[in-house]
Amino acid sequence: MTYSSNDKTHLWGSTKIQNLEKTPFADWYSESKEEFTPQLPSSHYSNLSDVTVKIFSDTWCGDTQKKFPKFIKIWETSGLAIDQLELIALRGDKLYKQGPEPEELA
Repeated sequence: MTYSSNDKTHLWGSTKIQNLEKTPFADWYSESKEEFTPQLPSSHYSNLSDVTVKIFSDTWCGDTQKKFPKFIKIWETSGLAIDQLELIALRGDKLYKQGPEPEELA
């Protein structure tokens, strides 16, 4: 699901990481992800193979645009499955940091 704020489109609610690879998010997502090289060996993450991570994030925040793609790159290069990540996109307008189903309250 998406919404518009200040003439920009943003994700909202449960979504797939792959949606960040599409317009209008692809530019900042790809740039931040490609410029980063993880430093720890993938063996440091082997104990996470059975973990599901619920991530509350957004597409409007500058910090998210810089740091979230790097987290995804670490996850992927560590050999962990992208489907272990559940992304909930929060709003940045009048419903500041809220999901459509109040997921952030659970």
